[in-house]
Amino acid sequence: MNPALHAELLPRLMSDFSFKIAGEFLRQGKCPACGKRELYTNREKPWVL
Repeated sequence: MNPALHAELLPRLMSDFSFKIAGEFLRQGKCPACGKRELYTNREKPWVL
């Protein structure tokens, strides 16, 4: 992933979905559809939620 895009994307994911950092993963993100904290993604490769 382009480093500039990655640097812009991570803060946006943190603010939009309220992820918690857990090692190499972003966990417990808030689902926009149901509001449950079930989203997760890899911190270095966050192209799939």
